[in-house]
Amino acid sequence: MTGFPSPWAKLRLALQPVFLKIFGKWRWDAPAWVTWIGARVSQARRHLAGNPQQARILAVVLVAAVGGSVWYATRPKPHYVAYAVTEPGLTTYNDNGIASIKSMRVKFSESSAPLKSVKTEVTAGIVLSPAVVGSWFWASDTELLFTPKDDWPVDGAFSVRLATRDLLATLVTLEDYSFEFKSQPFVARISESQFYQDPRDPNLKKLVATVAFSHPVDTERFEAHVALAVAKDAAYLGLTPDSRNFTVAYDKFKLNAFVHSSALAMPRDDTPMTLRIDKGVRAARGGNDTRERLEAIVTIPGRTSLRFANARMAVVDNARHEPEQILLMGSSSPVGERSFDGKVTVRALPVRHPKQPKEDLRPYQWRNESEIGAEILASSEAVTLSYVPSDEGGDTSHGFKFRAPVGRYLYVLVADGVQGVGGYLSGKPFVATVKVEPYPAALTFLAQGALLPLSGDRRVGFLVRDVGRVQVEIGRVLPNQLQHLAGQMYDFAQPNLYGGLEDRLIERVITTRDYPSQPGKPAYDSIDLGRY
Repeated sequence: MTGFPSPWAKLRLALQPVFLKIFGKWRWDAPAWVTWIGARVSQARRHLAGNPQQARILAVVLVAAVGGSVWYATRPKPHYVAYAVTEPGLTTYNDNGIASIKSMRVKFSESSAPLKSVKTEVTAGIVLSPAVVGSWFWASDTELLFTPKDDWPVDGAFSVRLATRDLLATLVTLEDYSFEFKSQPFVARISESQFYQDPRDPNLKKLVATVAFSHPVDTERFEAHVALAVAKDAAYLGLTPDSRNFTVAYDKFKLNAFVHSSALAMPRDDTPMTLRIDKGVRAARGGNDTRERLEAIVTIPGRTSLRFANARMAVVDNARHEPEQILLMGSSSPVGERSFDGKVTVRALPVRHPKQPKEDLRPYQWRNESEIGAEILASSEAVTLSYVPSDEGGDTSHGFKFRAPVGRYLYVLVADGVQGVGGYLSGKPFVATVKVEPYPAALTFLAQGALLPLSGDRRVGFLVRDVGRVQVEIGRVLPNQLQHLAGQMYDFAQPNLYGGLEDRLIERVITTRDYPSQPGKPAYDSIDLGRY
């Protein structure tokens, strides 16, 4: 007996004429999974056809499921007030101890506090676990704070349960009445590390470092995790393997540790030294341990480590308002004035390069020191230097007074063997080229004042430098207009009236003066006000 054709067979027979008209003769076999699904559907249809009661039950279940889904999707949804939790920050300290303990904040998206509770302490309706002595407070109708009486536990985990009856306004509904937060963990970091040479005793050299903590540190545990290590034999630095080789001092509240190595000998070559703080350091009040090792590498200078760098020039006015050309350079460690005797040479290089084309009349830019050989130096001019002592003495910044034509290039040579403070030597010469910069223009009164005497000289002096032309404007108040100034003149040295009133009360005299061009040489002049 032949059964009814499957739905897939019916669909294929119905679409076959259409495919034949579009694509011609073409055959496509359904994949196995499509055939399997079609067979299962046909089998289920035949089963339900033979069991009407099961078919009715299935239909009821399907209708109930669809109806329930539609009801759930269309039912009214409650309005929930959202909130965000801000975990407490680190407690801050001042000279007297704790300055501010940070609060844990709950910020609601809408007004949520009962009107009577705003700006008041909350005494019921909140459960904090584990319990911490402190106070809950409605800072506003949307912000709830908790501030502990003492500092927060280090790296503490807390849960909070909110009760609606006593805490929140009547119509406020939250989707979740509990939340969790954590207090700040203990953190350590090396904030500074450097090689230190005592300015009063240059032979005292050591590594110094500062370790900062988020909370007062457990000093005993910290010192047990500190170590100093060198890449080479410690004997180079005068250290012994069986010693700690360092001391530790702390600030008042143990928020910073200052690590000082023992006195170091001068190694032959630059030697790296490592400050190592192993993981496992914790706060004095407990909490978490640090999880990572901290390291800082400091280079201990060797005997021939003295270096010079950053050669440049500046123009500085002296007490007579005269500009002076100063050659500046820095050193890696302090150098005394006498150590430069016979060690620093400066020469003014030729304006043009010997190989420069004759038609090229531009001054040559001597920026590459490697192209300056004995032939070039032989045609250069010596520049006289005089050391400019610093106020501190033995500094790492050095100045030399010189005089050279503006626009020329200087060849600067610091020979090797310069003796630095503390026994350091320059192991190799320092060479640089510096362009002589022009003098800055200057135009200034020689004195500040507002009143002239009724008798004697009535001149106002001024200084001019590297300025070719100066325009002088004098405004004289008309004799019959003086009464208008009494109530408005607040500064006689710099008169200024509202609304440009002075233009209607004064007569102006303008003169122009020319000055010869003498680079760097100041000219002194004056304005005679007696005639006015």
